[in-house]
Amino acid sequence: MKRGIIVALIVLLTFNLLLTGCGKKEKEDERIPTPRQTTAEEKPVPTKPEPTLPSGPVVPHSFEPSYGKVLHVIGQSNAAFDEYLENVHPKPAGAMFYTTVTTLKGLKSGPVKGTEKHNLQHYIDEHPNTILQIGVGLGAKKDPTIMIRAAARDPELEENIKQMALRFKETNRPLYVRIAFEANCLCKPNYYDDPKKYRDAYRFVAEKLREYGADNVAFVWHVVSSKTANQDFMAYYPGDDVVDWFAISIFSKNIFELPLTEEIYQESVKRGKPFMIAESTAKQGKAGIAGCKEPGKVDWDWFEKYFEFIRTHSNVKMFSYIGGGHIEDFVDGETAVDCNSEILEKWLEELEDSRYVHSSPGLYSSLGYV
Repeated sequence: MKRGIIVALIVLLTFNLLLTGCGKKEKEDERIPTPRQTTAEEKPVPTKPEPTLPSGPVVPHSFEPSYGKVLHVIGQSNAAFDEYLENVHPKPAGAMFYTTVTTLKGLKSGPVKGTEKHNLQHYIDEHPNTILQIGVGLGAKKDPTIMIRAAARDPELEENIKQMALRFKETNRPLYVRIAFEANCLCKPNYYDDPKKYRDAYRFVAEKLREYGADNVAFVWHVVSSKTANQDFMAYYPGDDVVDWFAISIFSKNIFELPLTEEIYQESVKRGKPFMIAESTAKQGKAGIAGCKEPGKVDWDWFEKYFEFIRTHSNVKMFSYIGGGHIEDFVDGETAVDCNSEILEKWLEELEDSRYVHSSPGLYSSLGYV
């Protein structure tokens, strides 16, 4: 009898435990709703993923030579370039040219007139397989308000920039355009004394050149590191999207040792922009030191420092040397390398280095211009 009672109790407890477990499962099931089955008509339309924006600066064209290569460019006028070719071979990869957004000087399609220093058509007609490194001024003694007007996006200037863009496009070659060059120079007169207006003016010119189809243009931001420089050079920086190259000027020998020179160079490396020596010539103070008028005063030391800077700074992708043109405005004496046999011999020897890029039928394609 007792044994039967014990068995009955065990069965009853087991049954209760089973009931409790089922109730608990039911309560848990109540907390987790069953997904509703949707029909084909009810299925949600998948949304498109958000587009991935580029993480770096937008650089449409830089026309940068390959690693370890340096473009050989000569200026600073039609005559200076042609005279250089009489004694120096191989032919430079490019020439220097100057114009402004107000006068558009030198951009007309006609032939060179008289003593005209800059004429774009001359390079188109006479010098195929060369690039042009172009300075576009936004300041002039006759009109010191150009930068202010450009910063305000003056419609008259826009029309000029449109004409400039069309003319640039017609050259059918890579152009390296220095807008409002030597931005931070505390020169007299100082046309770029307001960094904010400078940035706005630079952007206006760059954006309009692109808008009007000058897709063969790389934009060059050009500053200085000399004693006349505003040390806060980045206050003038217009933005990665409108800067393809960094550039500086090199004149006196002490520039190679100035901390600001290295600082500007390192900023170009940091931002992934090729570096250009945009204006340079052998001088000390106001004296030209190529030894043309006074052969006994030949100073190759300037050139040695110059080429050493290029050799030890691999991001330098172009050097532009001024051997004539309006260099006489601020240099007493000659700076042309071909006016002294000793300088010329050493110059030619340096240019034999395979790092230097000269004019050739394959020049444009090597720079990514097709």
